[in-house]
Amino acid sequence: MELIIPDNFTRVMRKKPMEMQKAIVAAVNQLREDPSNHGLRFKKMQGTKNVWELRVDGNGNRITLTRDGDEWTLLNNCNHDILKLL
Repeated sequence: MELIIPDNFTRVMRKKPMEMQKAIVAAVNQLREDPSNHGLRFKKMQGTKNVWELRVDGNGNRITLTRDGDEWTLLNNCNHDILKLL
């Protein structure tokens, strides 16, 4: 698995509180180490063609990403409620 972290993803993350930044980094590291880790709740988003999500914490915060072969690109880090608007 190759993980691409665009500058925009990092910019958005840096605007979050430090505790949230740490949770995002921890989730990304878990994804790198073991994408099948059940704690991430890594799954394809319903109603989308190629957008996946994984759990950052128990407060509804998620990371969205896309897949192209063995390459995964992080899109956003936001609250689960925002994802419902997509």
